Amino acid sequence: MLIMGIDPGPERSAWVVLDTTTAKRVPFFGYEENEAVVAVIRMQMFKWVNPVIAIEQVSCYGMPVGQTTFDTCRWIGHFQRVHMIGGSNGSSPTYPEIATHFCHKRNAKESAVRAVLIDRWGGKEKAIGNKKSPGPLYGLKVKYHHWSALAVAVYVADSIAPRP
Repeated sequence: MLIMGIDPGPERSAWVVLDTTTAKRVPFFGYEENEAVVAVIRMQMFKWVNPVIAIEQVSCYGMPVGQTTFDTCRWIGHFQRVHMIGGSNGSSPTYPEIATHFCHKRNAKESAVRAVLIDRWGGKEKAIGNKKSPGPLYGLKVKYHHWSALAVAVYVADSIAPRP
């Protein structure tokens, strides 16, 4: 099964495609303008059978928010509309749900979630590898939010087919 995980932003969003059939490999990923992400979603509608698209949802922390948060919410809605029109399956977990799933704490830091993901793939050497011997997660960048997008996709994969 292929799952597209999206970490949305107000102007650019990170996305990864998780292939659960080949040892949870990440064959495609990107960090692009939101219009380009819409194009990627539309393209997946035609390529995949029953595509699953998972978009991290904004959650309330009880603090005031700025315009960028509202812009991100608008893009989340746009991404959801595009994939619903395509008839795909979808999910919209919040970060506290994702953090609880991986670290058993709602307020776990992103670095802790990333460490759990790396451990799932056998540790840093095996998961990421290097240029000569790249691992299945080679190339994912923290600064481009790829790890957050991967966490969304893995969360949904685990929800569909829980780990033993």
